[in-house]
Amino acid sequence: MGVTGFSALLGQVANMGRTAQAIAGEMARLSEDNIEITAKTAEKLRTAKSLQDVTSIQTDMIKESFEKTQGHVRKIAEIAATTPASVVDNYREFVSTISDAGQETARRAADMTQQAGENAAKGAEKMADVARRAGGR
Repeated sequence: MGVTGFSALLGQVANMGRTAQAIAGEMARLSEDNIEITAKTAEKLRTAKSLQDVTSIQTDMIKESFEKTQGHVRKIAEIAATTPASVVDNYREFVSTISDAGQETARRAADMTQQAGENAAKGAEKMADVARRAGGR
């Protein structure tokens, strides 16, 4: 399970990279849309005949730009919203795995220490027994 938790965490780091790429891609599409809207607006403004035409063209540009931006921001928010929960869950699993492994290692070390103490006590008893027998001869 330790390797699994670590692999999951590394997988999430890779997923975060893909998420960042997806967000950057969406930002690039937003920029492309804004450039396109601006170019269309400039062309329309060149042919405007009155102040009312200019105002109408600019109003349409602002409306279209706002709608496109809102759509891209919504997509970016959807992408970003799915990432933190999975990252946090896998980080928690990783930390839990490390904690479990640490507890298991500590338990094994305690068992080995206890066994070594018991073996040392038995060895000391045998040495004392041998010393008593040797002194009695």
